[in-house]
Amino acid sequence: MNHSVSELIQGIHRLARGLPPMTIMEVCGTHTACIQKHGIPSLLPDNITLVSGPGCPVCVTAEEEIAQAIFMARQQGVIFTCFGDMMRVPCQQGSLYALYEQGKEVRLVTSPMDALKIAIDNPSKQVVYFGVGFETTTPHTAALAEAVAAQSIPNL
Repeated sequence: MNHSVSELIQGIHRLARGLPPMTIMEVCGTHTACIQKHGIPSLLPDNITLVSGPGCPVCVTAEEEIAQAIFMARQQGVIFTCFGDMMRVPCQQGSLYALYEQGKEVRLVTSPMDALKIAIDNPSKQVVYFGVGFETTTPHTAALAEAVAAQSIPNL
């Protein structure tokens, strides 16, 4: 079955005709970006509205926050740590992965506690843990904060 885009749009309009107004929430930031990039909202009938949902933490992290992370990671004497999914999130300033490729000290961690070990092993460097993640990572990030306070780790 091979349909043209205009045929698909006509089909959506035909199916939506007579339906009450509806709102559809997209729940992935990547989907939202793609929908906007390709102008899909302007192609939908008036009775269909798209709204952006919560999205995953990586997808909904503001570009300004990514830019701030990149700024910190560029600083001399900083080891910047984050989960792998944050490494490739782009912004106008690039990505953390691009900094890693340039030899900056950007390290992938699989647990917030990895950042604690890095800080202990590198007392002369400032270690930054970029705590973006799902609710499941929150207790681990809280445990990191507790450990840093309990062990008086000044460089994390």
